[in-house]
Amino acid sequence: MALFPFANESLDLDAPRLAREATAARLREKGYRVLDADRVDAALKDLGFTDGGQLGALPLPTLAAELGADLYGFGTVSEYVVQSAVALTRRAVALTLRLTDPEGRIFFRSSGAVQESSAGTEAAGALVEHLARKAVRAGELKAETDEAAKRLLEKLPAAR
Repeated sequence: MALFPFANESLDLDAPRLAREATAARLREKGYRVLDADRVDAALKDLGFTDGGQLGALPLPTLAAELGADLYGFGTVSEYVVQSAVALTRRAVALTLRLTDPEGRIFFRSSGAVQESSAGTEAAGALVEHLARKAVRAGELKAETDEAAKRLLEKLPAAR
């Protein structure tokens, strides 16, 4: 399986990479052989594609001939946000995924989302944590991204 870079509808520049990594890990747990991201990215770059948002114009049969995968994954990060105020914090990750065969026929389509809110002193603590993580860019929504990827693939049958 070739999992392409995720398109990004959020404002977080790290979200597509983190979503792709989490989704690839979950696919592997289900027994799917996911091609190395560097190999997929190199094949995309050879065709002039560098961003997940460009993949609507992807000549899939050409790429399929080069990569030889039986499935191709197209993902989107539709939300990836931490909204913090002193009395309220909201953390949300939303992902979509479409798996196709080499001819572009849909094999599987799904979405997965996580949203958590906190208020009061818990929200104030979350605000401090949010600012500290932002200062060091330390995978602020990693747990939520992992959970969204898990939910994304809940109904995907295990590989044979």
